[in-house]
Amino acid sequence: MNYFSDTSISWRAKGILCYFLSDKNRKLKPKDIEEISKEGRDAVYSAINELLDNGYIQRVEIREKGRFIAVEYKVNDLKIPYTEIKEMDKINQSVSQHSVIPENKEYSEIERYFKELIKYDQMVLVYKEKDIELLDEIVLNIMDMYYSEYTTVNRDRKPQAIIRPVLSKLDPGKVTYILEQYKSVTTEIKNVKGYLQTVIYNSVFEEKSKYENWKKIIYGD
Repeated sequence: MNYFSDTSISWRAKGILCYFLSDKNRKLKPKDIEEISKEGRDAVYSAINELLDNGYIQRVEIREKGRFIAVEYKVNDLKIPYTEIKEMDKINQSVSQHSVIPENKEYSEIERYFKELIKYDQMVLVYKEKDIELLDEIVLNIMDMYYSEYTTVNRDRKPQAIIRPVLSKLDPGKVTYILEQYKSVTTEIKNVKGYLQTVIYNSVFEEKSKYENWKKIIYGD
């Protein structure tokens, strides 16, 4: 099916996908997409989530000497045949006429809840840009876990009824632990989503993820 007629993704997501397809080798960081779309961080991540869930784009983990640097996104070649890319001029023109769509209020409210829970606004003031990109990736995965019927953790499929109460226990200390755990990995992570969601879930039960760790970063104690 041509993605342009795919009703499972919004016009905003299609617009972002069009930009990817204008150069089949293009890789973008979330911040790049945000600057291009001019629609704000929440809208961009909602669209990215749609494209990821439907297999149109995939995450590319960037590492330097084994250490995490950033996450980029690129078109999934298996989902989008190259023949579709040749139609870009006509598609881009059509998308530009339908790019304004209403926000998903429920999604935005849930995302706002989790950002307040983990003190997102404070964290972005403390961390470096590459860590903020990873923080955004964590938020994206939290939202994916919240809405998914099942989430695989340590190869065990856990239902939404178990996942949601666990996510409600997240705090800045646990997210700090998630960031540090992810960055400490020196080998390639083949399934970024699976690994990150497992760490998110396990962080709630990890003794080292106490809120005090976050306070040390803020106050230098």
